Amino acid sequence: MTPQPAAAPRAARRRWLVAAVAVLAVVVAGAAGIAWGRASAPGPAVVVVPGAVVEVAPEAEVVPLGQPWLPGSVQAGPGAPALPAVFTPAPDLPDVPSVASGYRFTRAGLDGPDVARALALHLGVAGDVATSNAGWTIGSDVRLPTLTVLDDPAMTWTMADRSSLESTAPLLAPERARDLAEALLASIGVGPDSVEWAVDRYDDRVDVVAWHLVDAERSGLSWTIGVGPGGAIVQATGFAAGLQEVPGYPVVGAATAVRRAALPTWQVLGPVPVTGLEATPTPTQTPASSLPRSAGGGERPSLQVPMAGIVVTEANLGLGRFWQPDGALLMLPAYRITGDDGSVWTLIAVSGDYVDFVDQDYPQPAGQAP
Repeated sequence: MTPQPAAAPRAARRRWLVAAVAVLAVVVAGAAGIAWGRASAPGPAVVVVPGAVVEVAPEAEVVPLGQPWLPGSVQAGPGAPALPAVFTPAPDLPDVPSVASGYRFTRAGLDGPDVARALALHLGVAGDVATSNAGWTIGSDVRLPTLTVLDDPAMTWTMADRSSLESTAPLLAPERARDLAEALLASIGVGPDSVEWAVDRYDDRVDVVAWHLVDAERSGLSWTIGVGPGGAIVQATGFAAGLQEVPGYPVVGAATAVRRAALPTWQVLGPVPVTGLEATPTPTQTPASSLPRSAGGGERPSLQVPMAGIVVTEANLGLGRFWQPDGALLMLPAYRITGDDGSVWTLIAVSGDYVDFVDQDYPQPAGQAP
């Protein structure tokens, strides 16, 4: 599974999410088909605006990514700051510990072959289940519909039927494509009140994206249905794992979280920018005590290192997305902190008892011997 990058602003649409995972499922397979249980806040009313590109209810924000790196990589993610920043809590920033819930993937009760067969029934894929180290596949002829369910933490699934793109039938109107996709997703348990809809129209298909919501925010995960000529389903992506609430995480106070972020090791967890990075702090916004100063002088020039000194003036507890090294997703309590320059960042809030720094070899560049 490819992890999501840092959270985007409101109404942002990521084309690459067509290949990303989507959320929440507890499978009940039987003669009638498949059903998933959902745990999500209701979405807003659906309004479709006709046009070449259609946005549907784009108001929900995205739960921000809580770390600037992605699993298997030491490179900074797209949300990494352009220059280092030193954070200092304002004197009146609250510092009250609390307890909050998080979320985690669960595959309890899921059987890979059963999930594959149930999805194939509703997506129109014929054939027997073939098992491999990667997961389960139905259909091996690229000229016919194929379905793949990966044996990963999210139980990611992908369906493709490229032959339908050869049809000369016209594309459906965006409104009809959304109705078709909504009915299909409902057949596998994705209710319209648990998601937020977006529709994109391209030359060869209409993509209907059902964004999953957690606490009225987009979790960054979605189901996508690609509707081709004549209403044929040419591609679909999603996943079958559930998102289970985990109550009782101890949360440190906001000022403590800000000070902790400057400690060795904890620096790898942020803060991670959410918005406001276009604003550069001015010298008047940088407190004299927040940045180190050289005691040197004379004929030897000092190295000038650009850094942003940011005083955290506000902190609100919410959720952040944190990807495990194996590709599993945790949504943990995280502060949405605001700096005196107007920038907004996300910062992990859970107690250190629930953060394990796991040692692993530093990856070598391609072609370079360790």
